[in-house]
Amino acid sequence: MVLLNLNQAYPLFDVAAAEAAISGAVAMPTRATTFTWQTVFGDAPSAVSMAMLGSLDGVNFASVDTSTTVGGQIKTVNGNFTHVKAQIVSIADAADVSVLIVPKDL
Repeated sequence: MVLLNLNQAYPLFDVAAAEAAISGAVAMPTRATTFTWQTVFGDAPSAVSMAMLGSLDGVNFASVDTSTTVGGQIKTVNGNFTHVKAQIVSIADAADVSVLIVPKDL
């Protein structure tokens, strides 16, 4: 499992997506109290539902934020999670999907 560094971007997804998928989990730095995540699409899908999942134990994950913006979006989540992963809940029309995460210390 990858341990993220503070203030450094890491790709959770960088794939051609035609269907729902979940990225592998990554471990957050111990001092991370917030993170920024960004969705980027090579060609904008006609519809998309993305989610960021957070965990306090690395086993049980729950949705902590969502995005349905087909043009891509940057969002910030506050919370002291030990692990995170990204989920493509649904996507219409295949598109190249990238999800970047940047853990931060407040």
